[in-house]
Parts: sequence; C-alpha cells; structure tokens
Amino acid sequence: MAKESALSQEEKQSLKLNNFIFHIIIAKNDTPEYLDAVQLDASQETFFRDRILDTCEGTQYSFKDKENSNFVENCKNIVSGDEEGFIKESRKIASDFCKQHKGTMSDGVFIISKISIVSSGKTIPLVALLKVDHSKVYQYKQKKDEKGHIEAIITEIKNSFVEHKSAVQKWAIIDSSEHFLWDILARERSSSSEVADYFEKFLEASPRETPSKLTQKSVSTVFQWARNLDKDLIPEGATPPDYRHRAIQYMHTHDDFETESFVKAVVADQDKTRRAKARKLLEEELVKVGISGQTFETKPGSVPFSKNKGTIKTAENVTIQWPGKGDAQESGILVEELGKNDFVVTIKTTNVTYPD
Repeated sequence: MAKESALSQEEKQSLKLNNFIFHIIIAKNDTPEYLDAVQLDASQETFFRDRILDTCEGTQYSFKDKENSNFVENCKNIVSGDEEGFIKESRKIASDFCKQHKGTMSDGVFIISKISIVSSGKTIPLVALLKVDHSKVYQYKQKKDEKGHIEAIITEIKNSFVEHKSAVQKWAIIDSSEHFLWDILARERSSSSEVADYFEKFLEASPRETPSKLTQKSVSTVFQWARNLDKDLIPEGATPPDYRHRAIQYMHTHDDFETESFVKAVVADQDKTRRAKARKLLEEELVKVGISGQTFETKPGSVPFSKNKGTIKTAENVTIQWPGKGDAQESGILVEELGKNDFVVTIKTTNVTYPD
C-alpha cells in the first residue's frame, strides 16, 4: 500500500546521493551551459546532501498526466539508467526548466541528483531537483605599503554560491516508483506553501490536496489523536477538545502550516517530560496521515464553527458544551477521574440561566 506521508526522520537519515550533476543557468541565455561531471569532496557532498534533505518537506503534488508526461519519462530514465543516461536526462530536464522559467529566473545552477532512501525495508530511488542562486562572494588579499601599513584588496569571486539553504530558490523530490501516494514534494524559497505557476507547469503537476482540505484534516487528526491519548500524558483538567481548540487557533494565527510549530502550539504542558512524550506521539500521528512534512496556506474558515466548540457527554446522556474561546478550565469546567468508571465534572460560574 502506497505511503501517504512525507519522508520520515528514519528515511531522511538513510538518504544517499548516487549521481549528482548541475548545469549553469544564465538568465539571458535560452539554454543552460551543460556540464559533463561535477567532482565533490566529502565536505561538499555533505553540504549538498544537507540541501537535498531540506527539500524533503513541501507541498505534495500529483502528476497531471503521468502516462504521457515527458518529465515523468525523464525521471524514470534517471532512476533506471546508468551514469551516461543520467547525464543525458539531466540535460533534458535542465533545458525544460530554462524554457518554462525564461524571464523569471536569476543566474545560478540547476542541480539534478539521483538519490535513494530506505523505506519499509526497501531501497527507493528518487530524483532531487534544486535551483540554487549565484551569490555575490568576495575575497580579500593583504598588501603592505612602504610605510608598513596593511591594506586589504577586495575582489569578487564570480559564479559562486554559498553554503546556506537560503541560496536554494526552488526544490523538488520526485517519486516515479509509486511507493508514495504523492508524486512530488515541492517548495519555493519565496513561499512556504504552493509553488509558482511556472514551476508547477514545469513539473507537470498539481497539488494533491487543497489547503482547505489539509487544514480540516490537521484539526480532525489532532482531535482523534487527543481522544486516544493516554490519560497519563494529559494535564490535569485538560480535555480532548482543548487540543482541537489550540489546533484551530494555530490556523487563525499562522499564514502557513509548518509541522514543528503546529505540534508545539497544540501540545501545551508545563511538565517537560510529559510534554515531550505527547509531542512525539502527535508527530508520529501526523506522519501516519500524511500531514507531517507538508507546507500549505492555512484556511481557518474551512473548519466548521461547530468544530470550535468543546463538548463533553456523560454516561447519563448529559451534554456539556462551551464555546471555543479557551480550554475547558478557562470556561470554568473541570473534569476529574477519581478511578475506573468514576468521574466528577465541576462547573464553576457566576450565574445560571434556564433557556427556553
């Protein structure tokens, strides 16, 4: 069964670079300057591996027409081919990238790498693409004059890029093996959600799920997870609707979803040990449902208003409900478990009315 999640931490740690090349992008030129090989020492390979690991989070995309896509065919040939075939297909992909981004791209390099990860006990081949901008880098030399004064002479190093992920403008991971439910994980530096239209057109893909759907899915996943959470990991007086409320609040206060900050916002607990355990469990649940590792624009309006209410129902069929302006305790409701099948619900209020 195909996996819905992005790459897990274990899968990321298993990532290997099998083939690597980049071609030079000059904005004013119609075609790239093609290279035949790139020599990397150990530290440089680590740098590029780290940059590729940065690409393992993004929006999930599906190919629009997988059977007839030239881009898909290029990726399949890279995965199944030898070194010579890899270079040949990398040139085709770089050329198409230039054509699709003419007038919108800056000088830099376009990296194509055949990588592999271990997932579910199998080695899965993937293709990684990165567009890295050229950066202005200076070097200086010291010059001593006749009086012994030392002067620095600064010169610019041409065609350079720095070892920092901020230099990566666009990135994508492509799975042509159908091991994952998604075909592509993609992201751009200028946006933490969906990629620009021309990059999407180059990839011949569209988002697998809408931001509204992902927002709803994130909130509902938190609630279902909280309902099944071990009581020893829930702070005294807290209820599952409290976790859902914090998930909804996150969507209102953040323009874009990011897994780590979402988990921190949802699991609030003064007990550090209990908090760490609960956060780890929520992260694992988000991986299972395919939310973890995705980035998308939050759509709080897509969550029905009724979902922002806290509700408790007792064995005696008594329902207690409060608005989603805070957790249960902030609304004056305290739930205590005294023992097996023995609960006490306390409501503290300044007034009681009896509506029609």
